[in-house]
Amino acid sequence: MAALCLTACHKDPQPNPDDQPEQIPTGDGVYNPGRHITSIASNNGATETWLWENKKLMSITETDEDGYSSVSSFGYDGWRLTRATLTGDIAGTATYTYSGDKMTNFSVSSGGMQVATADVVHTGDKVTHLDLNLNEEMLQMLISMMGDGGFPFPFKSGKSGSKLSLSSTDFDADLIWEGDNVSRMVLSGQVVMGVTVDELRQFLPLDSIMGSMASLLNYITAGQELPLTLNINDTTDFDYDSHTNPLQGFLGKLDPSILSANNVTSVENYGIMSAVLTITIPYLGSHDINYDIPLGEGMTQTFTYTYDAAGYPTAVVDNDGVMKTYTYQEQ
Repeated sequence: MAALCLTACHKDPQPNPDDQPEQIPTGDGVYNPGRHITSIASNNGATETWLWENKKLMSITETDEDGYSSVSSFGYDGWRLTRATLTGDIAGTATYTYSGDKMTNFSVSSGGMQVATADVVHTGDKVTHLDLNLNEEMLQMLISMMGDGGFPFPFKSGKSGSKLSLSSTDFDADLIWEGDNVSRMVLSGQVVMGVTVDELRQFLPLDSIMGSMASLLNYITAGQELPLTLNINDTTDFDYDSHTNPLQGFLGKLDPSILSANNVTSVENYGIMSAVLTITIPYLGSHDINYDIPLGEGMTQTFTYTYDAAGYPTAVVDNDGVMKTYTYQEQ
């Protein structure tokens, strides 16, 4: 009788495990937002289309304001992001490595060659340090994406100009938290590159630094590359609203605005880039140039949001008047 009760005495049907919703894990590399973005459109003409497969983000197709297009495709191990592949005008692949639920490393390759790696350090469950190594190809890619004069390379370059001679370099990024948001990022590193005098004049006042030797330098080294070392120390401060950030957890949670639980409302950037240049002029010997360049002194970006009834942003406008509108999947 007891044996019969095990199968027949329950009035309520027992749930079938196959009918239960899949339990989505937490931790680095899992992107499970409360709202699934389907598109982002800017009033400058840039667009993004997000493609989902159930609750997994599979790809993003982007077109920027200049008409350059790219597709980012994502691969997973279960729910955890392991690969992001970018195709289009700029191409590359990022791979992500984990220990348990924490990311320990990511690497970027382009053209069949590894161009960047980063070790990821946690304090508790938060990312607090990145140790980045970038080679020449990655530096050139960053310059191309930043366009003319982008930090930390204040030269005309990228889409509209010449290719600089760069060496590999290390950067360290320290992240400081207030609650569930990154309040400050401190970036430090060194870039070694070869530049011509004409390129130097784009950001160094050679005439005031060198006096009469500046014209002599231009005459002797015209068209030649000179070794330049840039020591970079840059700080960025972030402020936030109290609403839910729909990007939190996206792409391995490595960008401060993506790591944070709320939406960033202001970004203030300041720092110093020290330029060290040693010039050897025949018969006159070596001449050292040391010059500090302020980075983003007093430069602040602000963002104003419109929200839906659940507190997710539907539009954001920056202080330059660029507006992005978000659409989401039906709930």
